[in-house]
Amino acid sequence: MGAVIKKNKQNIVKYLLFITLTFVSCNSYNEREIQLNAKSIVENLDESILTKFCDWSVTPRGNEIWHFKDFSIFYNPNLKDSIWFRVLQIHKFEKDFPISISFKTDTSEWSNYDFIQTKSEYLISKTNSNAEKLKIATDSLFTLRNPFEEIKSLSTIKNKYGIIMIDNHCEMNNIVFYLTPKHILIYYQKGHLLKETTGIHIFNNNWVLKKLEKPIDFS
Repeated sequence: MGAVIKKNKQNIVKYLLFITLTFVSCNSYNEREIQLNAKSIVENLDESILTKFCDWSVTPRGNEIWHFKDFSIFYNPNLKDSIWFRVLQIHKFEKDFPISISFKTDTSEWSNYDFIQTKSEYLISKTNSNAEKLKIATDSLFTLRNPFEEIKSLSTIKNKYGIIMIDNHCEMNNIVFYLTPKHILIYYQKGHLLKETTGIHIFNNNWVLKKLEKPIDFS
């Protein structure tokens, strides 16, 4: 009887050791994958892309909500044969992105407009309005800079690397890429003075990967 109990205890110890080693192995593998993903971002995001991320930040709520200064754009690329954007506060949007038409809006209120982009045109209407949609050729709406094309290209980058959120603090010298709830990749425009230590991996003078003590709640 005593031999059976001893053998059972040995089996339990072996099982617990197996579980522990498996957990450590999986956790280490994930850490390696995260570091490799971060390395790929460091190697592939050039100055022209990072400059755009200084203008745009994105949160994971809804589909995607992109923020530019004091207005926001909801972005849903999943419609069949078209892309949907909702611009919040169109009068502020027009100041940064001049367009070929004029929106008659009351600047004391939130003036939100929906844009549906097809292959050949934009269908434009005020949010929750039953009025007929205005149709503008895709190459005729924006006179200088097309924010929707910028969002599409930045969204492709975000999804390629599985980035959850991007927060820019360019006035404070950094852009933060949230790779997981516990891992952030920080780009320092003017360099940093950090040293490699537990939870901090330095790629170069501009890029640092940090592991947070507590996970971030994105809800």
